[in-house]
Amino acid sequence: MRPAEDIRAEAALRAADAEQWRATANAEPVAYSLLSSPDMIACDPDGRTRGLDDVLSDIRTQGGASVERTIDRVSISDNVGIIMGREHALNGGACALRFMHVYLYGDGRWRLIARHAAHWH
Repeated sequence: MRPAEDIRAEAALRAADAEQWRATANAEPVAYSLLSSPDMIACDPDGRTRGLDDVLSDIRTQGGASVERTIDRVSISDNVGIIMGREHALNGGACALRFMHVYLYGDGRWRLIARHAAHWH
């Protein structure tokens, strides 16, 4: 059995990731920004690497996302947390992605520092 501290850390990481996704799905750039590190980076399925300002611009202009997410793995080492899973578009699109979110814990909370997404079939 895992120590209670590990269980609480994982629950907090999962909650932070769920809140980050909620901010994306509901097109809330301010909330997304508060959940992310200012120097956050994202690697998109098309291979582009972008910063937080670019991601926030997409959230503002493209609106929310209708996506089902499945978390496959969660790993925490010291103050770094990783969540890996799958995303499927629910709007009839053929979008199927694998994603990895990397979080850094500091000042009492988890903040997204990197997102990588790739197409899969």
